Amino acid sequence: MKTFVVFLILIFATSPLAAAKEDAIEAIVPDDMERVLEGFQYSPAVRAGDYIFVSGIVAWLPKDENGDLVEATPEVLEASFVRAFDRLATVLEAAGASWGDVVDMTSFHTDLRGHGEVFIEVKKHMSMSLIRPGR
Repeated sequence: MKTFVVFLILIFATSPLAAAKEDAIEAIVPDDMERVLEGFQYSPAVRAGDYIFVSGIVAWLPKDENGDLVEATPEVLEASFVRAFDRLATVLEAAGASWGDVVDMTSFHTDLRGHGEVFIEVKKHMSMSLIRPGR
């Protein structure tokens, strides 16, 4: 059975490099993500005052030579989750922030029972694995 995995992360971060004018909203678009702004008409992140709001990142499953989604094996899921976290790190870096600045993360999964264990293992090894109160 083919499984379509959606791994959506919304991140709220503070950065010491925040915009000088608190009411200014600045789009954060890393060079390799300009197609997101052009094609979907939203920024990968925005800075508003001292806060950075990162848009969702999807952990897409790759497609095979026929254009069909590959099976969601643990190895495929791991690679998809790592790519999503790497994309998030790119957005944070473009905003002048890092995982250490992240104060909240929300993720959405279409099959948490099927891939939650793999997600948790990947998250443990990424910089977001910081333990904070209330988590």
